[in-house]
Amino acid sequence: GDGIVLGAVDATIHKDLASKYGVRGYPTLKFFRNGEATEYKGGRTEDTIVSYMRKSTGPAASELADGAAVEAFAESAKVVVVGYFAELSGDAYDTFMKVAGADDDLSYGLVTDSAAAEAADVTAPAVVLFKQFDEGKNVFEGDFTSAAAITAFVDKNKLPVVIPFTMEVASEIFQSPIGKIAFLFSDEDNEEFGDVAKAFKGKFVFATSDSS
Repeated sequence: GDGIVLGAVDATIHKDLASKYGVRGYPTLKFFRNGEATEYKGGRTEDTIVSYMRKSTGPAASELADGAAVEAFAESAKVVVVGYFAELSGDAYDTFMKVAGADDDLSYGLVTDSAAAEAADVTAPAVVLFKQFDEGKNVFEGDFTSAAAITAFVDKNKLPVVIPFTMEVASEIFQSPIGKIAFLFSDEDNEEFGDVAKAFKGKFVFATSDSS
């Protein structure tokens, strides 16, 4: 294709344009395809914007040829999800693709190479979340035909155990499907808070900020 063009508009100057597309707050992101605007619903970090654009213009999951391709894919974003399958068909594959298609924030890959599965210490079917923080990866151990179970696994593991608060990650904290947030305001590192976060991972989102 021709790629994706990113543009910025100062809506305080181009008020007619902002009004035409229903812009009421800032920043607002719109996705245009063939001149038709849709509301952007992804996250606001670089990784989540890139993932949303990939999903909106391509397949729900990228086919990865081998272990080296999986490795490169895992290094392409802070969090990615990879499905390992014997073949690209069947209930587990269909469920994985359903989950991938519904997630605008993360990039999903799939691979049928058995050596790639061996390198990740799994056997097909398998779903692995690779991340560039905490323990590095998580392996799904539930029902491969349950989209809800795979989605819950991704939601539980895609965020750091403890998230240092910044405006960039605010939406990830406050819009997490987990729905409960434990916030620590402190000017010192708190190991006990980290221990509690590990014990209750997936039940709360744990975030920290300095007292100011």
